[in-house]
Amino acid sequence: MVNATFTYSVGADRFYDEEKNSAGDMNVYNTSKNVLKSWTMNPGVDRGYPRAMYYGWGSNSIITDRYVHDASFMRLSALNISYRLPRRLFGSSIVNAIDITFQATNLFTWTKYPGMDPQGNFSTSYSAFYNMGIDYSSYPSARTYNLGIKITLK
Repeated sequence: MVNATFTYSVGADRFYDEEKNSAGDMNVYNTSKNVLKSWTMNPGVDRGYPRAMYYGWGSNSIITDRYVHDASFMRLSALNISYRLPRRLFGSSIVNAIDITFQATNLFTWTKYPGMDPQGNFSTSYSAFYNMGIDYSSYPSARTYNLGIKITLK
């Protein structure tokens, strides 16, 4: 038996805060590789991001729709596969049945969203209601794998 659960969202937008923070100045450590798109020696070439400037000199971190991205996605949230070995394999032994089960969660996500998770970053504090559309780049949900074997004796 195979059971797959997909979750999806279509048409949602998210404000990618990490992108705004790393494009805002050069005083940020561990910035994303997207900051590399802010530099070119060729004038007139669309860089995608404003020129990187030292902290406090530019206005790159002003909140604009430049940091709002389509957060549509489809995710394989859960996969369960179970199989019972044929009874004829055991003959007259003490074993009546063997069931093998494999379970996995958060296997993969299809999205064009640039952040780590187009859905995540849920807050448990009072600010959850007004921070839902903002991606603060917290780690996405863990990918887990489970394998189970059930042996039934006579």
